[in-house]
Amino acid sequence: NDGGSCNGEINGTVSGGTPNYTIEWEDDAGRDTIHAIDLCFGSYNILVTDENGCFVKDTFEIDFITELNGFNSHPSISLYPNPAIDYVIIDNSKLINKSIINIYDKLGRIVLNDTIKPLDYKNININYLSSGLYTVTISNKIESQEFKLVINR
Repeated sequence: NDGGSCNGEINGTVSGGTPNYTIEWEDDAGRDTIHAIDLCFGSYNILVTDENGCFVKDTFEIDFITELNGFNSHPSISLYPNPAIDYVIIDNSKLINKSIINIYDKLGRIVLNDTIKPLDYKNININYLSSGLYTVTISNKIESQEFKLVINR
């Protein structure tokens, strides 16, 4: 979703259980497909029920993403693996400046603040963070870069 224009979407497939499936979205009783479009920022709850009455509930997040002005289009810093589970590596091996690392949760709170030496790699333990989407900023005197980090457990 960009700037509140309600253009987010959710796509998926249903598998397992016994077809035919009934799909119910909490926010829109008229939506009966796994594909949802024109979604605004926020949480969306879905209930999928199979032919035998077995069901699964899930929640999807549409995050608010703004235009990224002032960020280098030729990144000299990298972050991997992404999606991540227990750790993430920051590669600062191409820069000669010390950089500041901030990880923000979906509410914009800083959940990690650290530094990385010039020409170095840093392995960051993230196993205390919940599954979800995070924003990572890495900045120094010369440049600033922003990454979206997905944590899947």
